[in-house]
Amino acid sequence: MSKNFDQNSGTKHVAIYTRYSSKLQRESSTADQIRECRDAARKEGWTVVDEFIRSDEAKCGWTLDGRTGLDELMDLAQQKDCPFDGIIIHDTSRLGRNLTDGLRLTDILKYVGVFLYFTTRKLDSRDPNFRTLFIQYGSKDEEFCVDSAERVHRGQRGRVLEGYVASGRTYGYKNIPVPAADGTKWRHGRAAVEGVRREVVPEEKIVICRIFEMFVAGLGQRTIASKLNQEGIPSPAKPGVGKPEKRWCTTTVADILKNSKYIGIYTWNQTRVVHNPITQKKESHKRPESEWERVEIPDWRIVSDHLWEAVARERRIRRDKAARKMGGLNRTETSRGYVFSGLLACENCGRPFKAYRTAETDIRYECGGARTGTCPIRRSILLTLVESQLLPAISQRLHEDSVRDDLMAVYRDKMISLWNETVDAHQVIEDTGDQLRNERRELSAKADNIVDALQDDGRNPMLVQRLNGILEEMSQIDTALQKGSEVVPPLLSEEQTMNLVTRKLADIDAALKEPREVLKHKLARHIDRLMMKLVETPDGSRYEVTGEIRLFATGDPDDVLLAASLMCSMG
Repeated sequence: MSKNFDQNSGTKHVAIYTRYSSKLQRESSTADQIRECRDAARKEGWTVVDEFIRSDEAKCGWTLDGRTGLDELMDLAQQKDCPFDGIIIHDTSRLGRNLTDGLRLTDILKYVGVFLYFTTRKLDSRDPNFRTLFIQYGSKDEEFCVDSAERVHRGQRGRVLEGYVASGRTYGYKNIPVPAADGTKWRHGRAAVEGVRREVVPEEKIVICRIFEMFVAGLGQRTIASKLNQEGIPSPAKPGVGKPEKRWCTTTVADILKNSKYIGIYTWNQTRVVHNPITQKKESHKRPESEWERVEIPDWRIVSDHLWEAVARERRIRRDKAARKMGGLNRTETSRGYVFSGLLACENCGRPFKAYRTAETDIRYECGGARTGTCPIRRSILLTLVESQLLPAISQRLHEDSVRDDLMAVYRDKMISLWNETVDAHQVIEDTGDQLRNERRELSAKADNIVDALQDDGRNPMLVQRLNGILEEMSQIDTALQKGSEVVPPLLSEEQTMNLVTRKLADIDAALKEPREVLKHKLARHIDRLMMKLVETPDGSRYEVTGEIRLFATGDPDDVLLAASLMCSMG
């Protein structure tokens, strides 16, 4: 399928293609290009077929993705009865700034017999030298695109370092353009701006702080999103035209909890946009962390460092326990309020107690082994009875002076032991520091020699193994020297220790009054397991509960895993 055109033959019917790349350019740019193409056609004696004038507005020239106007002309050109003989384009850069794509398009048009004509250089694809010239001009177009991207990136970095915004809107802030100090205007009449600053939106700030606080209190991301939707709080996602209102979802909540902008730190340059030559689409690829830029902007702060760190600790705790299922009917919304699900275990077989429903309002706990026939302890107990007796028993135990005094004594002994170990370690480093630094210098010299040998001889498994061993020794020395340079914290006094233990016990007791879904989460951080032992009494069978409550939850900054024994009985 081809056509043979002669430049000296009859009148040619031509289509026109235009493109401009930036939303900041004038829309009249399209009209300007069409006018230039019409003038060129008239000079050449060609007839422009108005029906086949196509434009792509605000479309990047680096990719063909989204270029519907060009796609339509290419589809028409490949039809058996193409309605035009050629396509006029103002400049080679308007076809695109990716030389590979440009050459492919010109090859297709040559094959189907449709010529290309670029008005600025009077470049005609029927010319024998066309391909050579097109490669020359296309290379310059491509180079311009790369240079422009680098200039934009450098400009964005400068803006970021000055505290300006280099990206779109972020929930919690509104973007405020800062007019240029000298009042200048851009080329097309728009007022020039120095940059764009972010300003905190008070209503959204309240929502963000609530999300952080709910997460620390133990609510999951799905539950948080559900609560926000139930309360009718608008989500960050804006609805499209004719589309339903966007709702909060777990991904949105997760992104907010990880966004360092809310503590006044702008982490920029984390990704780069890459053109995929296969799909013709843009993709976002992560940059190495060494290329990230972190800028402190105090005016952006919404949450405190304390709250941010509490969320970070909570996320680590949940990640570490992700494989652990909290038991019972925890898959349902209602079961998430079963305070002791996942915490009760059978003393006889060690299997966890499972919650199960026997009637509409009757939830009972029973040994999981008994339900599968592997444990003889088949006595079940009402969930309401467990909670009504065990929660007050825990609270009563926390208020006993003997518990507080024992914990204070154990905690202080542990602190003194750890403090002495730290002091001894510092003394060892102080005595051997010079020797360690000399050893490190010797190891570093050996490592350099091995690297030189590897460069000369190529990859030698024995040398690589030796190098790895040296690097490990150097790392151990660095760790020891770093510990030796750390300041030894002062030892708490007896009064300070008493106040700390009292406060921690009060925190646990206060948690017992939290909403059920929050209480369930907090108890799981202070209790590993409560053993259920069936005992016979004159009044009948009863369950005796024994276990330990950790004074300091995992991830607590004051964390020293001390335990208070808990004993009570339930019928």
